[in-house]
Amino acid sequence: MEYRNIMIAGLGALGMIYSNALERVPGVRIYGIVDEARKARYERDGRLFNGVRKDYDYITPGSSDVKADLVIVTTKSSGLGAALDEMAGVIKDDTVIISFMNGISSERIIGERFGAEHVVGAVYLGHPGQNINGSVTHDGIFKSFIGELEGSSRSARVAALEKLFTDAGLDVTVPESISYKLWSKFMMLIAFNQPTVLYDSDWTPYTRIPGGMDLSAHLMDEVAEIAKKLGITGTDRMIAENLEFVREAPTATVPSIYQDYIEKRPMEVDILSGEIARLGEELGVPVPYNRAVMDILNVHNGKLALR
Repeated sequence: MEYRNIMIAGLGALGMIYSNALERVPGVRIYGIVDEARKARYERDGRLFNGVRKDYDYITPGSSDVKADLVIVTTKSSGLGAALDEMAGVIKDDTVIISFMNGISSERIIGERFGAEHVVGAVYLGHPGQNINGSVTHDGIFKSFIGELEGSSRSARVAALEKLFTDAGLDVTVPESISYKLWSKFMMLIAFNQPTVLYDSDWTPYTRIPGGMDLSAHLMDEVAEIAKKLGITGTDRMIAENLEFVREAPTATVPSIYQDYIEKRPMEVDILSGEIARLGEELGVPVPYNRAVMDILNVHNGKLALR
């Protein structure tokens, strides 16, 4: 299987990181899946990545007969519903869809819309891109993980994805369990990215301030309890890996949720602590720390509506 027509749903920071890399592969053509307003703006202004203008073919609903070999979903959670509507016309029988969105719910939502057989699991782990007024910058430090969500992680289509990413110069791994990787990143986003908004800070408090990891430890413990209830194994190792990752990461790390807070954009609370609160209620597991973080961040989101 070859991936030639590659379509990106969500040309923000993460979408631009992948489009910038994959456009270098011979024979690959990059398309942006957008609405009419974005198409007009992108065709007028282009997309800026590390100061270089990028121009792609943009597909709006009903505007093209081109079908996707691969769709990469990198939209924010609030934009997923619209993105699925915009994607509907480009999906063929063997289209593969991967989501690098935050959280653990996008794979299920995409599968419910187009069929779970189209969805391959994927995780982005690395330094966040900076998206300031539509200009994206990134230092190129990240890893990609891909794998089948059911059964063996490796398959023919996953092997083809691995080759595509390798040809693009990307650091890609097919782990033993992509579900473990999804939950591990989910834990990190909840425990270390969300509190940056509460602290109005980058990652400095975690390694420089006594007690700076206390809240994170409570949040990780609650995520681990939910994961165990859902059959995810290795949560102790998951916690240890996340602690190691944060200790080795630059203290100046500014996660996307804190960027959203600074830029006064809605934050993805619903798919982070909001998801844990929902699962906690469903499974009968108390998650007071996640509920508290959810409540505080939802107030910040609510303030945006008053502006």
